[in-house]
Formats: sequence, structure tokens, C-alpha cells
Amino acid sequence: MVEGGRSLEKYDVCPRIDLGHFRPRPSPEPVRMSNGELARSPQMFSMDFAELAFNQRVLELALDPVLPVLERFKFACIVSSNLDEVFAKRLGALPDHVNRDGSILEGIRWEQPVVADHKAALFKIKMRSPGDMYDEDFSRAVQYVINQQYEVLRTDLLPKMRDRGISLVKNLAELSEAERKEIKDYFVKYMYPVITPLCVDQTHPFPVLRSHSLYLLVNLLNAENAVKRSVYFSIPEGKRLLSVGKSPLRFIAAEDICLANMDRICEGMVVLQAHPFRVTRNVKLELKDHLFGEDDNLLQQVWEEASRRRAAPVTRLEITESMPDHMRKQLLKELSITTNEVFVIPDDPGLIGLAEFFSLAFVPVPDLRLGDHVPRPNPRFAEVDLKTNPEKVFHEIRKSDILVDYPTDSFTWATLLFVSAAALDP
Repeated sequence: MVEGGRSLEKYDVCPRIDLGHFRPRPSPEPVRMSNGELARSPQMFSMDFAELAFNQRVLELALDPVLPVLERFKFACIVSSNLDEVFAKRLGALPDHVNRDGSILEGIRWEQPVVADHKAALFKIKMRSPGDMYDEDFSRAVQYVINQQYEVLRTDLLPKMRDRGISLVKNLAELSEAERKEIKDYFVKYMYPVITPLCVDQTHPFPVLRSHSLYLLVNLLNAENAVKRSVYFSIPEGKRLLSVGKSPLRFIAAEDICLANMDRICEGMVVLQAHPFRVTRNVKLELKDHLFGEDDNLLQQVWEEASRRRAAPVTRLEITESMPDHMRKQLLKELSITTNEVFVIPDDPGLIGLAEFFSLAFVPVPDLRLGDHVPRPNPRFAEVDLKTNPEKVFHEIRKSDILVDYPTDSFTWATLLFVSAAALDP
């Protein structure tokens, strides 16, 4: 996979060469520039791309063949977890240029017409210059990371896990009759009672989809009157993975259980198509000083901001590769987003929201993981005994500074030892 253990040159995880957002070119001498010139300057460092560059290094660990397989799978899950945080806080990290009523703050220049709605205003505003190119570059770089992440899952990690008996069942046909009955009983008892269809028509507007939740978009046909309609189903939260049979190494995902039981969920209707997708919203809670007056109630403002997060602007839409174009366009229209916010997850393995599969890295196969880390006592404090010579801690410190490296060094035999010795010092 990776020559030299940790080299990523052959993978080109992020397009660092043709995009200047990763590595700004410093100027040898200070240059005075206006805000507009600074925004367009290659010296401007992008926080979004800096976080993505860090995520690239996490992905490098998932690509490293020197590490055990489950450790690499764990890092692949961490990549998705980090991306969740980036997109959930990305809009919140950008300056908010609109008042509560949707009007423009003084001194802010708009490049598109202002609309009264706060959500639409935040969506329309140009946050950077040039915003379209920046968003396109960022979207392309994230898709590079996703493609490499799922490529190593498909070609390397999951096959090696299957060789050791760790498998994700995608089709119920792979199960025995007793195992299928067990899965069906679980669905009927725990999942079916909480699945509620969210219909969209002239009398039912598009529902507010929760951030970080998994949904199914289903196209149905009423055989009696030949009427087609779209229905949204929320995958029940809780267990994303269900163990199959008595084996602690075989699992099936909650969305695959729902897809296998669509005839029961949509009883009396013909299921034409069903595809999972996942939405991420801006969930960053931020109170603006310029919006908070002397007469405002801080608790009330926090309550309003927390409530507003439920319908906050969508920053990312994750879909499967097999979702047809008309369903993609439907979601883009309903969520008021562009193609820059859409990220495609390959059908093989097709694990949307990989961070929720983190528990797979801790199945009972110890030789596929690194051993437990045991912190070492700092050698400078090796002869310290709090009962007989606590003052030796300070004698060692007087000799020279002591560098403590966490988690390599023990917190108990360094910081906690120092605090305890200070408490006993007469």
C-alpha cells in the first residue's frame, strides 16, 4: 500500500499542488494590504484547509500497513468524525453578517441581493473572495479525502477483517434462516414502532431533518391510482450496528435492516427506489456581542440560539453513489444547497457516517490491535516516596527543569506527585 510506511505521495490525498489554500507563500518583508487584497493574497492561511491537512495526516495512519488492521480502521473512523466536526462548525466559525431580522450589518458589502429570511440571507452571502472558487476547491479536496478513505476500506481493511471473521452483512440472503428470523424479530420489536414516514406534498412541507442523523429517501407508487410520491424515513437512533447470531464478529447496519423490511414499512405501496443519506447542519452556538443589548436576557438568548440550531443551514449532504440524479436534485432543492455541499460515498462499502462504526475497532480480536499503553514513571521522580521524602520532588526541580511527555510519562508519577508533595510540604 504505502512505500516507506508513512509516505502519501502516491495517494495525492489532497490537491495541495494546484491549490494555494494549503501552503501560503510567506513574503520576505511585511506588506501593507487592504482587507480585500489580504483576502485574495496567497499569504492568507485558510483555517478550513488547515483542518483538512490535519485530517490528511490522520488518514495517513489508516493507510499505514505497519499498524494492525483494527487500529487502521479506527483511524479511518476518526477521519469521518473529524469531518463531522469541521462541517458542523464551519459556518459557525465564519463571521455572521446578518442581524436577527435578516438585515445587513453596517459596513458589510453584499455581492448578491438581500433577502428577508435569515436562513436564506446566510446562504446567499459571499463569505470569502472569491467564495465560489473557495467552496469548490474545498469541496473537491474533501471528496479526495473521502475517496481515499473508502478506497482503503474497500481494497485493504475490510477484506483483511473478513479474513479474520469480522464482517458487515449487507444482504440478509447471506444469513441463515434462524439469523434472518432474529433480525426480523428485532426490527418488529425495537425499530418498526419508532419509524415514522415524513411525507412531502402540497399539504406537507419538507420536514426539518436532524443534523448527523441518517435518513432514507424512498420513492413509492400507489398501485391503485398510479400516483408516485416521495417519503422520508429516519433511521432509529441508538444501535447503528446489530450483532448477528451469537458471533461477536458479525454485524449488520441499522439502515440495511430497514431496507430489507421496506415491504413492511411501506405496506400496500410499491417501493420504486430507496437510498440512505445524511445531513450535517451548522450546530455551533455563538452569541454575538453586537446583537446583545442591555435589556436582553442572556438565558433567553442562549435558549433561542440552541433552538435555532435544529433548523440551522445545511453545510453538508452525504449520499450514496447509486442515488439517481433526480433524487439528488430533489434533496438539493429542498435543503437549499449547491453541489459544493454534496459529498458522494462509494456504494462499496457504502458506510455513510463511518464514525458510528467505531465500535468495530474493539471487537475481541486482540492481535489486530496495539497493546494497551502503560505510562512510564518519570525517571527523575523514580526514588520519590511521599511518605518518607516528599521534599525530593523539589530537590529534583531545583537541579534543572523536568520535561514531562504525556501520555508517554505517567500523570500520576509526575503532575499528581508534584501537587501531592506540595500539599505535604510544611
